[in-house]
This record gives sequence, C-alpha cells and structure tokens, in this order.
Amino acid sequence: MIRFWSILGLILGSILSACGGGIPGASDVVGSTGSGIFGSDSSGGNSLNPATRPTPGFTEVAVNPATSVTEGNNLKFSKVYPIKFLSLNLGGIEIDEVRMVIENLNFDDQVSPGVEGPGVAILRLVQNGVIVDQALPNLGAAILPEGIYQTLDFNYRVLSVSEIPPEAQNDPVVTQNLVNHSIVVEGSYLFNLPLLGTLLRIPFRFLSDQTSTVRIEDINGLAFFGQEVTHNLFLVDKIQLWFDLTVVQLLQSLSITVLPVLGGVVNGILEIDANSAVAAIANIAITIEQNINTAFRFGIGPDATFTESDVIEASFSFVLLP
Repeated sequence: MIRFWSILGLILGSILSACGGGIPGASDVVGSTGSGIFGSDSSGGNSLNPATRPTPGFTEVAVNPATSVTEGNNLKFSKVYPIKFLSLNLGGIEIDEVRMVIENLNFDDQVSPGVEGPGVAILRLVQNGVIVDQALPNLGAAILPEGIYQTLDFNYRVLSVSEIPPEAQNDPVVTQNLVNHSIVVEGSYLFNLPLLGTLLRIPFRFLSDQTSTVRIEDINGLAFFGQEVTHNLFLVDKIQLWFDLTVVQLLQSLSITVLPVLGGVVNGILEIDANSAVAAIANIAITIEQNINTAFRFGIGPDATFTESDVIEASFSFVLLP
C-alpha cells in the first residue's frame, strides 16, 4: 500500500519558493509527526508539543470523516449514547455498512498550489448499522501555511488486496467486497409486492469502481490561522442524500424477475453496480454514485467530536474530473 508521507516539508518548500519566499525551519517540522495521511495520527493534532508545533506562518488542521444525519423527515435516527443507529425512513431503506477508499487529499487556497497528502485511506462510516466515522489509517493532521482555503480535493481509489491497511485486515466488508472497488454500501429496502399483498425487505449491495476526483468547496473560504491552534476539520458526508426519492422510485420500479425473490421468499442480495448487464440496475447505481459525489460538505468544530451544528451548509461538492 502507499505509505504515509515524510516529504511534506519538500512540498511546502516548493510552495513557498513558488510564492517568492520561505520560512526558516518550516520543512523541519512538517510531516514529522507520524502515521496519518497528513502526518499526525491523532485527531487532536500535535500543536501543543513544542518540538513539533508549526513554525510561525503555519498552522495545523486535523481532518476526520463524519456522517451527517439531518435532512427533513427522510431519516430515522435513534441514538443510544454514544451509539448511533441509522435507517432512512424514505422507502424503508436501512444502511448497515459503508466503506469507501480515498486518496490524495489536497487543500487549495488562492495563492499557492496547495498542500497534498498522497496516501490511501479507507473510510468506514457505518458498521453493523451504527455510525462509526473511522478512517483506516487516520487521516491525521496537515501543517498548512496560514490563510483562507476554499477547496479540498480527493479522489476515489479502487482498492487492491496489497493496499488493505492492517487496521482493516479483519473487516470482511473490506477484504471480501471492497477489493477491486472504491465504494461499498450494504443495506436493505422495502419492496412492495402487490400480488402477495405484502412488503418484502430486499438486501442490497451497492458497488462502485469510480475513480473520480471530488472537490468540496466553500466560496466564503475556511480561515486557518494560529501557530499553536489545531483546527478540527470534518469531511462530512450527508448520507441521507444518497438514497433520495428518485433512487427509491427506481428501486420500486425494478421487475420482480431481477430481484433475489422466488415464490415470495428472499434468497440472496441485489447487487447494484454500474457494470450490471441489467440496464435498470446500472441506472440506479449511476444515480447513487452521482448523489454520493454531491453529498460531501465541510464541517469545523471546537474539538475532534463531530456534531450536526459543525456542518457548513454553504459548502458543497461536485466531481472535478471523471
């Protein structure tokens, strides 16, 4: 697998040179803190440690994945603190597992080429129906030049067996289903079977092998200043937007002949894949992919614990490159 970077100092050095100047000693502290994509493997950062604290002109941004669960009445969200169980009211959809593979997180501001973490991480957002919001390995903390940052880019990566990190080796969703894909979502939905006058719960597995580059943007910009401050930035996914009314209607319109149902009994899993030979299923997969790509937001909080009030609603995401 791609290992974590110790060359961020060289990258920042080239950035500073491109901007016409440099800060003595900056390259000595950047990237010196360990095992996350962005250097530090602790979500709280390392700015309180004088030995690794950013030099003047630089600040620290700790990045964590987060799942947002507020969107009108389409969501059922039962919380037994600190456990969060997730299901979508719309279409009776229940989400059990979510994994995605991302790489090349890149911050951009208005004056420099940006700061990039060229590492691979698996985002485990939901496990056994519970929101867990984990990155394997941790995304860590980036040491950035102080400034106003408008965008963060990343791209999906199709996972190979050799890239599975140690933290995910015992995760069967990763080792069995995420390999050769970039996104896996497992769950179920209610299918109306009028002839039998009943509803059947159909298990599904959504698979994607897209490698698109996604950009999250805030036109107002994110202000990152302060040598001894750790800014807590959340890569927020509004998971309830993935399965909107359009997806629910497409699922309900599937012919019974393509569902894992025989004689009114469910036996098997409906695989939703853009590469499916069934055009209706491929269309559903493409629609879900598009929804996922536009459901990312920024969040900024006072600490490493995400709350819904941290979401910057003015932020948005889109596909930058296919």
